[in-house]
Amino acid sequence: MTDNAAAKPAKRKFSWNPLVPIEDEAHARLLAKESGVACLGLIAFGYVALSFVVMIAGESPYAPGGDKTVTLIAHAVALAIAAGLGWQIWKKQPVWAVIITLVWICLETAAKVMMVIGGGSGAASFVLNALGLVVGVQAVRGALWLSKQKKS
Repeated sequence: MTDNAAAKPAKRKFSWNPLVPIEDEAHARLLAKESGVACLGLIAFGYVALSFVVMIAGESPYAPGGDKTVTLIAHAVALAIAAGLGWQIWKKQPVWAVIITLVWICLETAAKVMMVIGGGSGAASFVLNALGLVVGVQAVRGALWLSKQKKS
């Protein structure tokens, strides 16, 4: 019984600390896959939540008095892009996909900061985006490590 337990490798746990070194391929894949998809999940959650707000309020926060249809279509397109990137990250962990994800979450976070500074709402979604930044950085770290290993 102890021989089987000793033969099984320890299951790698996700670390929020970006200073923890990446030890092996399994750890890098965990960071790239799960962090990248989690980051996109947080982005998608923000779009879905805002879509519900648009539906309930009856007007777009981007164009007060304007048509909400354009906003909802833009959110659907963003969700489709997030789903495509998420699939790429889950299957192959390409560096380009996690970098696009990190840039996207950076832009989203900057927009939320501007909303909060401007006196608007957005503090709750800012917290989600800050969390998304952390997992986005972890995803890039994992994908870059995997890319280096493939080249060598």
